[in-house]
Amino acid sequence: MIRHIPAEILNILPKEWINTLKGVVFKCYEIRLRVGQPVSLKGETAYKEMKRIIVTKESINIIVQNICQSSYYAYQNELKLGYFTIQGGHRIGLAGQVIIDKGEVNRIKNYSSLNIRIAREIKGVAKAIIDKCYLQNENILVSTLIIAPPGGGKTTLLRDLARISSNGIKELKIKPHQVSIIDERSEIASCYLGEPQLDIGLNSDVLDSCPKTVGAMMMLRSMGPQILVVDELGSTGDVEIVEECLNAGVVLFATAHASSIKQLKKRPTLKRILDRKLFKRIVLVKNQGQVNGIYDENGDEIGGIKNDFICQDSVSYLSRIRSGDVMQN
Repeated sequence: MIRHIPAEILNILPKEWINTLKGVVFKCYEIRLRVGQPVSLKGETAYKEMKRIIVTKESINIIVQNICQSSYYAYQNELKLGYFTIQGGHRIGLAGQVIIDKGEVNRIKNYSSLNIRIAREIKGVAKAIIDKCYLQNENILVSTLIIAPPGGGKTTLLRDLARISSNGIKELKIKPHQVSIIDERSEIASCYLGEPQLDIGLNSDVLDSCPKTVGAMMMLRSMGPQILVVDELGSTGDVEIVEECLNAGVVLFATAHASSIKQLKKRPTLKRILDRKLFKRIVLVKNQGQVNGIYDENGDEIGGIKNDFICQDSVSYLSRIRSGDVMQN
């Protein structure tokens, strides 16, 4: 977790807040702003209210104006989706009055809340599972689905799996791969103005804020990927994405919300994917970063799995979370 509020976030806040917040030392991964309430800082096990700073509608408007650089038209898509990604990869969510036009969200106005999520990455977490996703006899990586409940750390693991596959691992004789990332919600690469703010590897390309169903075909046709990376499968068209990748000979790394394979099968789209054995590896993540197991396409558990994500320096990801040093997505 971050101990000081990053400069990129301080730069968009009202000037009168900066001196108070600049000196704050708190293990924080989220800043909550609600009209009429104090600024609140959220950590893994702690919560801090900045009672000297009461959020007003004017202060929230100033922040949105600073993000948009006074050009709301240029950010109309973000105002429609309800979130921004700023320099540094930090993500700001919006809440307020939703304007509907012809049955669809047109934009949000009269903002009442902001949720500032501080970007962070944990390099090395995927090394605990990469050897189980690699068939040494065939010298290939295989399509892998990472499942976890919300906040379980699956996007952090997915990002690092993409990064190390892109760079390659000499000790495992895994060569660098061409990786294409469809970052529909700007959470994998955390792009700002199209440029990744987090490390996704030397041989990775990103389509930011692009729907998976559209972006997958664009990448397959234009970038020649060996691996395609997407977050949060579950919608109706996602089976077609998986099939298109496999038909093109492309490996797919993906995530889905579920706390178990049994729960995963209760979702019709994901049940179809599992029943057709489209993923060769399923990684079950539980309890704030614990790898609970890795399974093959038949549902058989693969042995030799660590109890938590292990970084290169052998410090467990789980223990680092518990100590407050890091926070997962």
